[in-house]
Amino acid sequence: MNTARIIYEQVKALPEPVVMEILDFVQFVRGKAISPLMNGPIAIDAASHWPKIVLDYQGDPGFTSFEAGLNGLLPPNEDRCE
Repeated sequence: MNTARIIYEQVKALPEPVVMEILDFVQFVRGKAISPLMNGPIAIDAASHWPKIVLDYQGDPGFTSFEAGLNGLLPPNEDRCE
């Protein structure tokens, strides 16, 4: 049995709202292109509409990445239910 068939067999018995969440996730994953900055492969079929210059862009070496500042963030305030 191939993977798609196994997924189908598992999903077909689930309630419709759960199936819709799964479909939403599948569409997200299918349309996602992993950035070259993440050192991962680009989903060519999803990103092929972008020009080569955009796909080849490796970022600005003088620009600090967003992730570099994560350690400086304050923790969230504690919720108080009184």
